[in-house]
Amino acid sequence: MYLNTFTYSNELFSRSMRILEEIKNLVHQEPIPENNKPLITDNKMELLSALEIIICFLKQTSGDCNTLISDYIKKWMKLSEMNKDNNSSYELLTRTRLQLKHIVALYELVEEHIADIVAEFIPSKYQAELDESIMQVITESIDFEESALEKSAKIPSKAFLIALKRLIVRYLSTDNEIIKENIPLSIYLVDDMSLGCWPDYVSVNVIETKFPTTLLTSHIYDAYMFIKKKIHVIDQEITQNIQSEQYNKRSGRQNRFQSKRKMKS
Repeated sequence: MYLNTFTYSNELFSRSMRILEEIKNLVHQEPIPENNKPLITDNKMELLSALEIIICFLKQTSGDCNTLISDYIKKWMKLSEMNKDNNSSYELLTRTRLQLKHIVALYELVEEHIADIVAEFIPSKYQAELDESIMQVITESIDFEESALEKSAKIPSKAFLIALKRLIVRYLSTDNEIIKENIPLSIYLVDDMSLGCWPDYVSVNVIETKFPTTLLTSHIYDAYMFIKKKIHVIDQEITQNIQSEQYNKRSGRQNRFQSKRKMKS
């Protein structure tokens, strides 16, 4: 069976900014179980494009959330072209046996893997430099430690980074006129939650009260890199502290063991 030409092919978010939210309302969605998350190493852009095509079809056809994505592909003749010529995307979808209820989570997982690549090539109008005052405001708005995620009065740093990644990949990878560069970034990440850029675990109230109001859309690349580097530094410090604690524990055990041997001798 063939469908009419679908609207969103290769223009997924520029033609329908809220399509993932529409899919969530159309087909029940769930996170991918940890033991079934695919290892995405090669052809990431190809996989993302394949998922965009599937999402476009799914918007028109709907479907049972428990249907395997690979079975859904076979059902539609246009999509069935994906399983020809050793298509690596189809092979991955077949191997993992993910279902339609995982399609949004899978799309977001692939986004995570390509965000760094896409960010490097966004139009220059989104790459304005942050000044010291904005860096300070960002630092004050974000919880980089994330020691008490659910109770934090600030925006978790990794959640903030995810929101920036999603906005970049979905809306800024082409030079479009939809996302204006000279207006507050909060217009897209706070005022319009229907864009679906934030992970579900973040408190809407925290986002609304703590999001930096002076951060413009033109700063998004620099903000992304600033937060990413700061997270990396803190993660390194945490790793070093853990390693130091483990070393001290081992040294303590060795010292106690040696002391006991001396006492016996």
